[in-house]
Amino acid sequence: MFTVPGRITSPNNLGSNALIQQGVTNRVTNVRDVLKALNLQIVEHQIELASVLPNDPAETTILKQLSHDPMHLACDRPFGRLACFDR
Repeated sequence: MFTVPGRITSPNNLGSNALIQQGVTNRVTNVRDVLKALNLQIVEHQIELASVLPNDPAETTILKQLSHDPMHLACDRPFGRLACFDR
């Protein structure tokens, strides 16, 4: 449930302001508040990413494997060699 806050001096807004104060509803002052509450801010980002993703299946597979989290790669070759996966 969403509530738009009203003037604190108006008796007509006592109910909506009380609901917000009690934390029963989400306070809404603009459209971004609604998008945030419904977790829809990501949609805009997903649409943008869809336009950038490659059409090549190999590139798509590689991109799906990438993440922002660090990953340890075990390699038994000297550090000077870059190709650890050509076995």
